[in-house]
Amino acid sequence: MPHLVAGDGACCAAVFLPSLGSLHVERVVDGGDGLRIRAHTRTPQVVCPQCTAVSARVHARHERRLHDGVLGGRPVVIDLVVRRFICVNAGCDTVTFTEQVPGLTLPYRRRTVAALGVLEHIAVAVAGRAGARLAGLLGIVVHPSTLIRLIRALPDPVCTQAPEILAKAAAAVVVAGQRRVGRGN
Repeated sequence: MPHLVAGDGACCAAVFLPSLGSLHVERVVDGGDGLRIRAHTRTPQVVCPQCTAVSARVHARHERRLHDGVLGGRPVVIDLVVRRFICVNAGCDTVTFTEQVPGLTLPYRRRTVAALGVLEHIAVAVAGRAGARLAGLLGIVVHPSTLIRLIRALPDPVCTQAPEILAKAAAAVVVAGQRRVGRGN
């Protein structure tokens, strides 16, 4: 039996999910098997991601369904109403663009930034089927190939200096090469 929480209870959702702080939470529905949160943005104008022109011209609205981690052992789904804006810069190639909520959404993603972060950590630690099982124990449903795809999308780590053992091995190779040169090889 769904239990609707609204008013003061809806504003408390931002306490448990800080990424909702910049949103207006309309309602929170406890469906027994999970929480459903309906929210929309509050900002009257948004910056174009390509040309950085500020626009307040709304073209359309649509709903995004974002899967966000687990709260109290139950999955949380955010039904976020976002607006599609018209870029006011005539020279910009982007005619329309959808607003993004910093710290919550990424373009074309169906999971929140926090949920993606958790899945990336799981993927790096155990990946594949084992990672999918671990995520399932944490209440996040994910396919093993999704975890592999998340690993592939991660940037390569920056290596500023070789580990000490590799530096010693490289020095040994250089010394060995100098000895060969001295023998006339």
